Amino acid sequence: MEQKHLRAIRDLFDAKYLKGVHSDECWEPIHKLFQAVMSYCEENGLNWGMVQARYEHENGVAVRKRWIFEVSTEKTEAHGHVVAAGAGTVQDPLDKYDIIATIG
Repeated sequence: MEQKHLRAIRDLFDAKYLKGVHSDECWEPIHKLFQAVMSYCEENGLNWGMVQARYEHENGVAVRKRWIFEVSTEKTEAHGHVVAAGAGTVQDPLDKYDIIATIG
């Protein structure tokens, strides 16, 4: 994957709507991020696809949700990870969440 594309996608991770602690029930800022990544890929002739989305548990309680996506060309690919890390209560960690996003 060309560095210019990785930099551009990383810049999308700095969007204001990803900053801070979130408390919606439908992962709205994460869906906005994926829309932005998909749009960038379409505009630049890159392929985009979701590889996996899963909840991660500790002691039987979901404490984070992880999405793994792939951006590719005919020759190269890069995987991105978006994690909604629980910042809520002990009983409901995902009632509030912080977002971490990487690609490489």
